[in-house]
Amino acid sequence: MTELERPSSPTQEAKRRAAEGAAAAAAAARAASELNWRTKRSTDTRELFNTKVPRVALSDSAMETERSRTAPPAAVPHSPYCRDDDAQHAGRAPAVHSLGDTAQLLAAGLSDRVDDIHLDSALSSNDANLIANILADPASVLKKLSLAGAFLKPIDADPSRVAAAAAALREEFPESNEETAEKLQAAVEKFKGEFTSYAKGIEYLAQKRSDPYLVIMQALSENHVLRELRLDGNALGAVNEEGRASYQSLRRLGKMIDANTSIRVLDLSANPMGPAGIGIVAKALTKNIAIHSLDISGNDIAGEAGDEDEDPEMEEEDPVFGEIVQGLEALSEVIKKNKFLRKLSMRHNRLKAEIDEGGEDDGVDTPLGKFLEPLKKYHRLQVLDMSSNELGAAGARMIANSLFTNKSIVLLDLSDNNLTPRGLVYMANLVAKSTTLQSLVLQKNDLSGKKGKRAQKEAHGAMLQFAAALRENQSLTSLNIAGNHLGPELAADFLSTITDVAGRLRSINLESNELCGGHIGEYDDRAIRSLALALGTVGCGLQDVNLAGNYIQPQGVHTLVTAGEYPLHSVTKLNLSRNGLSDAGVNLLGTCVPNLGMLTELNLSHNYILDPTPLTLALRTNPSIRHVHLSHNLLGDCSANNSLVELIDVIGGKPQYETLDLSFNELRDDHAKALAYLCHTATPPFRTLLLQGNPAISIDETIKMLQALARNTSIRAFRTTAQDQGDHLILLQCIQQTLMQNKTLEDVDVGLSLDVLDELTLIAGIKQQLLQNALNNGAVGSLQSTFQPF
Repeated sequence: MTELERPSSPTQEAKRRAAEGAAAAAAAARAASELNWRTKRSTDTRELFNTKVPRVALSDSAMETERSRTAPPAAVPHSPYCRDDDAQHAGRAPAVHSLGDTAQLLAAGLSDRVDDIHLDSALSSNDANLIANILADPASVLKKLSLAGAFLKPIDADPSRVAAAAAALREEFPESNEETAEKLQAAVEKFKGEFTSYAKGIEYLAQKRSDPYLVIMQALSENHVLRELRLDGNALGAVNEEGRASYQSLRRLGKMIDANTSIRVLDLSANPMGPAGIGIVAKALTKNIAIHSLDISGNDIAGEAGDEDEDPEMEEEDPVFGEIVQGLEALSEVIKKNKFLRKLSMRHNRLKAEIDEGGEDDGVDTPLGKFLEPLKKYHRLQVLDMSSNELGAAGARMIANSLFTNKSIVLLDLSDNNLTPRGLVYMANLVAKSTTLQSLVLQKNDLSGKKGKRAQKEAHGAMLQFAAALRENQSLTSLNIAGNHLGPELAADFLSTITDVAGRLRSINLESNELCGGHIGEYDDRAIRSLALALGTVGCGLQDVNLAGNYIQPQGVHTLVTAGEYPLHSVTKLNLSRNGLSDAGVNLLGTCVPNLGMLTELNLSHNYILDPTPLTLALRTNPSIRHVHLSHNLLGDCSANNSLVELIDVIGGKPQYETLDLSFNELRDDHAKALAYLCHTATPPFRTLLLQGNPAISIDETIKMLQALARNTSIRAFRTTAQDQGDHLILLQCIQQTLMQNKTLEDVDVGLSLDVLDELTLIAGIKQQLLQNALNNGAVGSLQSTFQPF
């Protein structure tokens, strides 16, 4: 491979020309208003694209202070369940621009090529109006709009903002034009106002257009194309300085839900709506016929209703509920009356059972009981996520009793609820009786119980009862009990029937359960042997097996690859990270991997691996593996330097691999030369090369890898860590040159940490080039841009 010359440092004149050429892009990088866009290959509105969010990122320490100052409220992690099922994941070419670029798109008539807008910083009234214009465009194909953390809530109009809006309106609606009165009247009536005169109309409309929240809600009310809306982290319903809550924003949201007929996925998480606010939203949801996925996590549903601020839009009577209902009781009305809701996420809401777990009270009159009661009769909801609450064993009892007769719930997530072994007994009863439940998530629930002979006896009994229930159940295909630190004895009880159910299960997550002991050196094979025998059975159907963090060690690997007639033969994804395997374990695993014709993903991260030679030999002959994860090992320290180079050559030489993760492995320049060759020669389907956390790779070799990527048409993600922070300008220039030639790269992270902001023009120019590449290519693309340089 011919090496390109390292770019030379620019002269002051070159800097000046670059600054002039990228002036528009620099303006686009102003403040924190950055968008994530996705453009479409066609304008067919039936074709939905939902790609992963690629990025070109710099870890910019100089901007951390500003980012923290303007950061939105802390958000709850997004629900993995509340997503649009119709959206298809696919690769995209990159595009990125700020709200400043929005006007360029509209002016060029390109709003019919944008199907995803992602804004995660403060929204101004100008920004809101730009987005509203796209929503109102008849040719718009916008399917996903994310305004997470955009501080999107009603605000008191600033006089200067209103004055600026009025000036803009006078240009839009000139008084001398004969058609102005009619158009201005229509614009005023759009916001439910009354048109009396030109001056009054301008004044009224300026007030309304200066409120970003009102502008967006009005535009959404009239849009019938958008499918997914994220409003998480916007402080909707938050109390003011006087400790009073204003629900005006939620009433406007409710009116939008009433009017919109296309939104299918609605994320309202991390908005402190409280029980009263939830009641307002629930009222609208009872009549909605479109939304099928709702995320209301982190909304303090079970909290106390506070004092309400004055609101002219408040309705004293509630024609839907007959009386004002709030919190969980309001959501129970949604379950009863909404025939279309299928997914509901209620994480981080402090939900409690409020009954004695061992008492006679079944809790039907408690808020939780009122929410659960309709599930006995109405069989529509399919996914229920109540993780990270305070349900305890009593809550498990109430949920199990409510779902015994339910015929629609297929996924139940009760993670992080302190169920304890007593709660597991109730879950065992549910599993034994359910004929529809397909996926059960019970991770982080202290299922190992407390120490002590009596408590451990109870835990053993619960495990054996649950194991028996698994044998009886005929519908469950996915089970997650990660993070319960069971230990070898309880894990052996839990897996005592695994051979009987392995033909039906497709996924099992046993991460961080100390299956083989509590530390390196301690080893107990009871649990791992039961699982290994099941995995080696002819009829085993287990495909996704997560055994990370279980101290399996080489002895456990020996058991996995020797037990049963066909060891691991059905497994497609195998996670053995954080198990102390060392070279001895990898050597044993290497004897089995060539025979695993179903295996597509292998994770051996965090395992003290020094010599990859046995794995290299196995990968050379395995026909199916596509993703190899080897991060946080010691591969760069191997005395036989060629062993890692040979591994890289194998990955690059076989057209089956998609991902290679060598991050945090003490890699050096001699390894980087092989990686540069991989960057040059990799062909589809290879897409992802992860090398971050290897600071010994010099900036010269990093540049050579980037130069090689300029001619590559396969790799979509490239991440590394540059050694010499002083040459960040050279590196930025190289990235710019690479992106001018490469039309497929989506994710570039070279680990820069800028001490100054004097390269913002160059960074903005890179952003502009990414946008231009995607638009010129007519490609579907996205690139997340927050307040980082790019």
